Amino acid sequence: MVLAFILIGVGWAGIIIYPLAFVMDAIPAQNAGVYQGLFNAQVCVPQIVASLLSVLILPLIGNSLPTLMLIGSLFWIAGTLAVGLVKLK
Repeated sequence: MVLAFILIGVGWAGIIIYPLAFVMDAIPAQNAGVYQGLFNAQVCVPQIVASLLSVLILPLIGNSLPTLMLIGSLFWIAGTLAVGLVKLK
């Protein structure tokens, strides 16, 4: 069980770090701080908004776990495809 949780932590660290590494590789070094801040805002603000609006959204889709999993999977696939739009140096 401990090994499983360690591996979950390693996976979570990768989820957090890899998108930022892609952004840092695709931007000029002199603007790195600005781009990091904007990237963080693009990650955090939608999470905050979704959390606040979930009280309104969940009843609209029927509080159905399969529906929630489908919506989450579609967004996951969209995010995966969007990585291909990042132009690395």
